[in-house]
Amino acid sequence: MRDFARRPGGVPKVALVATLGILSLVTAVSNVTSVSASTGIGVFVGYADSLRADIGNFPTPWSGSPNVTFRGCLPGSCEYDAGAVRIVNNSGGPVTVNDVKVHISTCTYSGWGPATLTSGSELIVTQLTTGGVATGCPANAFMDTSDVGPNGTSQGDVCTPDGLQPTVEVTINGQTTTHTDSGQVLNTGGIDAADCPKDGIIRNESIQWTVIGSTPCKGSVLSLTPPTQTHGVGTTATVTATFTNGCAQPLQNVSVQFAIISGPNNGRTANGVTDANGHAPFSYSSAVTGTDTHRASITNLAGTIQSNTVIVIWLAYAPGGGAFVISDRENVQGGPVYWWGAEHAGDRQCPYHEERRSHQR
Repeated sequence: MRDFARRPGGVPKVALVATLGILSLVTAVSNVTSVSASTGIGVFVGYADSLRADIGNFPTPWSGSPNVTFRGCLPGSCEYDAGAVRIVNNSGGPVTVNDVKVHISTCTYSGWGPATLTSGSELIVTQLTTGGVATGCPANAFMDTSDVGPNGTSQGDVCTPDGLQPTVEVTINGQTTTHTDSGQVLNTGGIDAADCPKDGIIRNESIQWTVIGSTPCKGSVLSLTPPTQTHGVGTTATVTATFTNGCAQPLQNVSVQFAIISGPNNGRTANGVTDANGHAPFSYSSAVTGTDTHRASITNLAGTIQSNTVIVIWLAYAPGGGAFVISDRENVQGGPVYWWGAEHAGDRQCPYHEERRSHQR
């Protein structure tokens, strides 16, 4: 629900992004034959609500994330209160998303235009306009899908589930597949989630990206592993960040910031991007001994998500072997000192070869 009377300042902002096209709303659902889309294509649904910030639930990635083509009004000129669809290409090659349509009862949202996605990249479509009152099917370009009721009526302020299951029609390389949002992510459970239950509290409607057909996967989990590791100075340590939704579904193409927050390498930072498994690694080496403490973070439109901390212990290992000194009990001041060096003897019978050298003290 978009209740501008309750927003700070009380005056809505209006911004149209003409270059992104016009989000068309029609009152009849097309009869589409469902065929198989390209393999390796993921379809996700979410709900973006920036009116009432919720860091863990705001859909991430979003506009400005790596490898993301974003079709919607842009942050800074837009206040989000809308359903959103995410198409991820992990097919191994480029694909063209010819069209995306969202159907809720007799309402259809479309008009984002085609997009070509390289392997590993994605398309996000959502509202194109901000401001104004957006309820029911006639809400042109707002895509406030939590307020869409049966036959295009307004579901705003309604707490009785309407039972509607949105569908998302995706056409890729000329092939069309229809996916059912049986978890009712796009229409927030068939109620106006901002105002339900009726207790006077205005709630955030955001829902993190969820594989379409799943129950809503609210929340975000950013974890850093392994908990502890030990290395010799001059070698390499790797910590890995993993970013998922609340159902452990990986979230790809998210920028991760790594930071060493204490230890001999305190202040060192790096950036990474999550892959198809939600993983982003950070590798580094140390020239000094000690214990480094690491933390990862992800920043979205609502704030910053932080990981657990992990440690890397750096010891003075001698990387390729070593040497030892045995004291010469017969040494005298100003006399010679004998040094024994140990080295691997290869295929000799004895595993070590002894070398005795004399050094003047």
